[in-house]
Amino acid sequence: MVKLTANQSLIWNALSIDWKPGLQVMDAANLPSTSFYPAIRSLEYDGLVESQWGEATENRGGFRPRLYRRVSGGDRPFVEVKSQRAKGAPITVAVCYYSGKFYFWRVKL
Repeated sequence: MVKLTANQSLIWNALSIDWKPGLQVMDAANLPSTSFYPAIRSLEYDGLVESQWGEATENRGGFRPRLYRRVSGGDRPFVEVKSQRAKGAPITVAVCYYSGKFYFWRVKL
């Protein structure tokens, strides 16, 4: 099971099963490049994200964009843990994604 960091969680939420350019994902996640690229490489290594090179266009000066997407139906589960405050008491919400399904539960601290 993979536990996502805060940056990985932001990237995961910005991705979809459709291919997106890295800059678009980085802007949607609101992360600087120094945080984005190590986090997305880690997600790739864990098998949750895949990437490929896009086509070169004249608009980009002949450069090819790097495209990213979620791995649909990934066989590696992960757990995303978020801390929230409800009425002054800290509550941790855990989200588990496994075989294309999300599972949620709360844990009182």
